[in-house]
Amino acid sequence: MIVGTTGLGQQSDYTRIFLTVDSKQILGTLAGLGYQLFGFINGIKMDIALVRKTGKMAIYSGILSMVIPVVLGGVTGRMVSKYWNLDKLDRLSLILVMLVQSMTPFPVICSFIGDLKLTNSELGRLGLSSVLTSEMLTQVLALVAFFIGIAYKQRAQAAIESVVISVAFLLVVLYVVRPAMFWVIKQTPKGRPVKDLYTDIIIFGALASGALFNYIGLNVFLGSLVFGLAVPAGPPLASAVVEKIECIVTGVLVPLFMAMCTMGADLLKIDFDDYILKSTAIVVFVVILAKFGAYLVPLLYFKLPKQDALALAFLISTKGIIELGSFTYMRELGVC
Repeated sequence: MIVGTTGLGQQSDYTRIFLTVDSKQILGTLAGLGYQLFGFINGIKMDIALVRKTGKMAIYSGILSMVIPVVLGGVTGRMVSKYWNLDKLDRLSLILVMLVQSMTPFPVICSFIGDLKLTNSELGRLGLSSVLTSEMLTQVLALVAFFIGIAYKQRAQAAIESVVISVAFLLVVLYVVRPAMFWVIKQTPKGRPVKDLYTDIIIFGALASGALFNYIGLNVFLGSLVFGLAVPAGPPLASAVVEKIECIVTGVLVPLFMAMCTMGADLLKIDFDDYILKSTAIVVFVVILAKFGAYLVPLLYFKLPKQDALALAFLISTKGIIELGSFTYMRELGVC
């Protein structure tokens, strides 16, 4: 905020020197790289086996924390749109904001739980299980909506091509890339580190996966996340890859990404009498409240201690880099 449009950006000399198009492009490229690798790292840390071990409490809370906010947020958005007679673009922006606020991105919650040292606790595993259930449902619905959107806006052939490429990518990752990684683990002597060549190839594969998803119109973050899921959890391979890039990603590139996202925000232009601002505030408030309640009720129903249930509900309702990246992407598209 300080070095962006709201702060020093108000000075013409500063803007001419530090906020040029070339500077923004260079920093934006580095920030995008950090965003992509952040998804890759969290994909490596994600344990899909949690879903198989998930009980009814985590499944119900994960599904309801996604479905209920979307339903109530959609109804609220429709009501405020009619009340203030918003135009088509503003209604679309309101819907997108509602959908982003309804998400529960696994990487964000995984990072929070890790920072709180709860990963190996029963409470942390419950939170990760329910969030992973919600994340899988979110991604399935998002992909379906995306392919429908391509078929509607362009042609059915374009949607079919995107589906074919996506399925082919998943098959290659599942039946070629993952077995190759197990082969690398077998070739690594016990107690010895993995060769740098193998870790470099894996990192390059993550970047290439993001580029492929961007080519077919999907988020680069999702491509790197899926590729990260293919890396066998734990030492020696996954831990070697994470150790190699986590420091620079979380310490430099991710903060740079967050800085780049907020640099373009001009708080001085906020008009508190604007109808779209009021509509957005109402919808966001309803969605967050609905998300908190939808996650809390199943936990209390299954007799989880109130203190633990409230802690998890607050944790699941938090927002992070994924939402920030989604809003930045929509802003660049001119729809938000």
